[in-house]
Amino acid sequence: MADAPEVPGGKEQKSSPLVKNLILYGTALLVPAILGASTFLFLIKPRLEGAVTIEEPMMETPSDALPMDVQEVTFDQETTSTVVDDPDLAPPILMYQIALSVKNTETKTLIEAKKAYFQARITRLHGNRTEKELKDPFVQDTILRQIKQESNTLLKRLAPESEVDLEVLEAMYLKFSVMAL
Repeated sequence: MADAPEVPGGKEQKSSPLVKNLILYGTALLVPAILGASTFLFLIKPRLEGAVTIEEPMMETPSDALPMDVQEVTFDQETTSTVVDDPDLAPPILMYQIALSVKNTETKTLIEAKKAYFQARITRLHGNRTEKELKDPFVQDTILRQIKQESNTLLKRLAPESEVDLEVLEAMYLKFSVMAL
């Protein structure tokens, strides 16, 4: 055999079958293990880290806590009609009552003195809505956030040089009902 290297003594050198088997089986085990580990590390683990959330009991953080001197301003119950697609149908009626939690007595006094401004904004935010929109909890929360935001903007416009921090902390529904006629 011309291809095999010649060993002194005229015999061909053969590798041990044990070494061959170890290399063969080691490669057969290591390659899939390395591929599986890299797939887990680079594809599966990043997706799991973003998706895993442990639900803890809702505890109020200091930013969510209401101050001790929080005041409440309650508005009168209002009604408005909703928008309907079919002009032959009677529009459902929305009845609601809003209360604002305010930071201090000065804010409450100013809101009560200018209640018409605040009531007009609240009414405008509830108008031109369909019954389906008004029954959606997300839309209700959005309206409340808009009321809070617009009330704080209006407070800044009404008392721009106030030394006291005028702020609406939260808007909430005391009554909310959509009634079909």
